[in-house]
Amino acid sequence: MSDITTTLRRARESAGLTTEAMAHLVGLEPAQIERIERGEAAPPFATLKRYARLFGARIDRFFESGGSASPTTLLFRSAAEHGADLGSVLTADDLLVLGDFLASVADVDELERKLGEPPAIVPRLESADLTDPEWPQGQEFAARAREALGLGIEPIPSMRLLLEDRLHWSLFFVAPHELSPALQGASTIEPRPAILVNLVEGRESWWRTRVSLAHEMCHILYDSRTIARPYLISPQGELRGRREWAIVDRFRGLERRANAFAVHFLAPSAAIRTVVGASMSPDSERAIDAVCTSFGIGRTVAVRRLGHEYRISEETQNHLIERGSEHAPAKDHPDAAVVPGVRRGRLEALVDRASTAGLIEPVMARAILDIPLSEPLPGPAIDDREPLWTKEQAAFARAEAQVRASGGRGCWASEARRTDRGWEVVVHYPQPNEIVTRTIYLADDLEPLHA
Repeated sequence: MSDITTTLRRARESAGLTTEAMAHLVGLEPAQIERIERGEAAPPFATLKRYARLFGARIDRFFESGGSASPTTLLFRSAAEHGADLGSVLTADDLLVLGDFLASVADVDELERKLGEPPAIVPRLESADLTDPEWPQGQEFAARAREALGLGIEPIPSMRLLLEDRLHWSLFFVAPHELSPALQGASTIEPRPAILVNLVEGRESWWRTRVSLAHEMCHILYDSRTIARPYLISPQGELRGRREWAIVDRFRGLERRANAFAVHFLAPSAAIRTVVGASMSPDSERAIDAVCTSFGIGRTVAVRRLGHEYRISEETQNHLIERGSEHAPAKDHPDAAVVPGVRRGRLEALVDRASTAGLIEPVMARAILDIPLSEPLPGPAIDDREPLWTKEQAAFARAEAQVRASGGRGCWASEARRTDRGWEVVVHYPQPNEIVTRTIYLADDLEPLHA
């Protein structure tokens, strides 16, 4: 049994996944998984890469670790402990994005160490068991976090700058077409504090981004250590009601507490009363607009905060929310200046700096950003950023790897033709009494196609 086969089997078993669940996640049949794990079939590179992504690791790290120490193993194992299947709650594509997020966090941590960046700051704040109701506890936690950071009751101009520039946390953003809208975000404290935000309504809805960042901030400050699970997922809507969310202890309570933390961290009670003062009626448009503008929050959150502070009836609050405002929020805000894409933004900038400083080779830069050797690296057009292979050479290499994986040792490619579907590559390999010729069909991105 090969090291690759052993790693794949160990990763699945360590995560508590059945062969059926693993097959669903990597797009194979259960019988194919069993054959691969018995060493009877060689998985193609695309399957190996999908395994690594699902388990939250760059492919080289995944196999160096032997599979069992991969980041998302904890999430899968937690679900299995509660008799649940994480793959039945989230789509395989969602899990791939979450895996890319955790792999990118590890890359950011490694690059920042190479570049001598300051370490992340995580204030030591004592957590506590959930209370019922959780709202007062979330309010208390928000006040303690503000005190620890010396923020007083002043508005926070930018959550992004607070977390990235002051605390040196890593922030990642994805668009709804990349991650299901059912997942608002995720966070991790290992190997460094990092937050993933799903820009469900686009980056222009920066007030929503601010709440999401504050929500995940609560998880990192108070929940990541105490529940012995350094990775947390924040779903919304129908996913919250499913039993699989027992993967995080008392999940609903943690989410309600984090929601309370977020709105009180952004808009403290004393600050709201100062803004409203004695001259405004708390259920007036003037008060709502003032709270929205002062604290950088959306209308719904502003109405709910005013309702909580001034005991406005639920009926009146709902009416105010439904009525809407005549004033559109400003589009130009520091928290709107985000770059969607797990491997964009901060990670791309760090790769650029490390490459320029000669701290990583062009091949590693492409591995981190998941850029083929036949594509240039982003940035100025200099020699180190130019493609390392031609498109044809890349097609040759991928086709030869596919033939080797199916037992064609000693193979070589002789011709690559462009087609409307991608590539046709002619590959030869020796057999005892003949030279066998095969045509391998590849898509434009060099993933295998059926003939």
